[in-house]
Amino acid sequence: MRFVGRELQALEDAYNKNDFQMAVIYGRRRIGKTTLLRQFCQGKKTVFFTAIKTTAKRNIDLFGKCALNALAPEIIKEKRGINTPFCCPVCIKTVICHFMK
Repeated sequence: MRFVGRELQALEDAYNKNDFQMAVIYGRRRIGKTTLLRQFCQGKKTVFFTAIKTTAKRNIDLFGKCALNALAPEIIKEKRGINTPFCCPVCIKTVICHFMK
């Protein structure tokens, strides 16, 4: 999928600012929102969480595990002895929640 330069550029501009930034990505289904975010995240340390169709409590738990896996994987290795990502591929929404430079 090919993106108009302004879409990626707007995300890059927000990412490169020294203060907190948040981007809301919305639109009709099947127009490339997730692909745009995945392309933007390449080469950056990010927490990329895709919610699943379940309870809010379960999604919050999965999000916490995904964030821990991205930001402190050594804790997961200690507790589980393996390095397995927790993020679930079945999606209804995509959220970029935190950038670490």
